[in-house]
Amino acid sequence: MRFFQSNEGMVKPFKITLNDGKTAKDITGLTIKWYFKTRADTAPAGSPITGSITNATEGLVDFTIPAGIFADLAKYRCNLNLDSGAGYEEDTETFNVEIVERSKP
Repeated sequence: MRFFQSNEGMVKPFKITLNDGKTAKDITGLTIKWYFKTRADTAPAGSPITGSITNATEGLVDFTIPAGIFADLAKYRCNLNLDSGAGYEEDTETFNVEIVERSKP
């Protein structure tokens, strides 16, 4: 996944699925956070981002990119953390995000 440094305010939707990668996971009552870590195990300011569930039974959650989180050109290992606050917690598989400079026309 690639983002430009200037993508603050952009909304990134995710669909959380079961292990089969197809069936939507019901995320009713969960808090979903998007974590970013560099290879050096550091996180950018603003990580994690807390998601906004848009359709719990379909596993849909949106994240609004906050100002400053993509200030540096970097590559991050990311995962979504699902937490009920009452003993249930799960992390999604790790995925990569690269922050690149927007080329000028």
